[in-house]
Amino acid sequence: MPVNVTIKARTLAVGGVALAVAAGAYLIGTTNRAETAPQPIVYAVPAADQSTNSALPGITVTGTGTVDGTPDTLILQLTVTQTRSNVSDALAAASNTVNSIDLTLTGLGVASADLQTTGASLEPNYQSSSGVSRVDGYTATESLTATLRRLSAAGSEITAAVAAGGDATSVEGVSLDIENNSSLMSSARSAAFADAQTKARQYAAAAHETLGKAIQVNETVNSATPVPVAGAAAGSSAANPAVPISAGTSQVSVTVTVVFAAS
Repeated sequence: MPVNVTIKARTLAVGGVALAVAAGAYLIGTTNRAETAPQPIVYAVPAADQSTNSALPGITVTGTGTVDGTPDTLILQLTVTQTRSNVSDALAAASNTVNSIDLTLTGLGVASADLQTTGASLEPNYQSSSGVSRVDGYTATESLTATLRRLSAAGSEITAAVAAGGDATSVEGVSLDIENNSSLMSSARSAAFADAQTKARQYAAAAHETLGKAIQVNETVNSATPVPVAGAAAGSSAANPAVPISAGTSQVSVTVTVVFAAS
């Protein structure tokens, strides 16, 4: 609403001698004019900006749902390293070893689509003599990731793969994961929404409002992270029994941000 400030003309006369003299001179020069009532001087102060950045009406809360599940997939990471006197022999030796591992795993029922080459490198080896360095062979390295979907057979598959690769093969990592998690995701979503709704009811009661329906939902899925299996294939060979695999449990977590109407 505008605020009006009114200053009467006579208040301007209370300003000192100079103002009084000036006013007198003005009156003398206008004695023949009809006197008029002093007109107020109005200063309008602009109204305050009524626009605000207030949030949309409602109650915004975050809920989390976490569900435990049993891993159904094992991820095996292998590295093959072969050293030979020349480039061609080093590459051929590494490739032959990886192919031997592939054939062994596919022979045990692992799908070819579940075998993936994840890295390859070739480096010269140097030897110093009398302060002079010279190339002394080459080392070829290839990395393979195998997704093993039958945990009951995964131990035997790991042992067979390592035996097929021989001394040139090292196990870089073994981890467990949940791939078929659709039912777990559904349960986690329900738990997350219920958690958010419970919080919203508490806030509505504290604000003496009635909680309405959900008007907006945003979801964040915290996918289960593969769980490492420490030392799972260390020292495995064809003569050794299958590597023991304990599935244990893993978690699927969902976080939702929900806006509820309130009145």
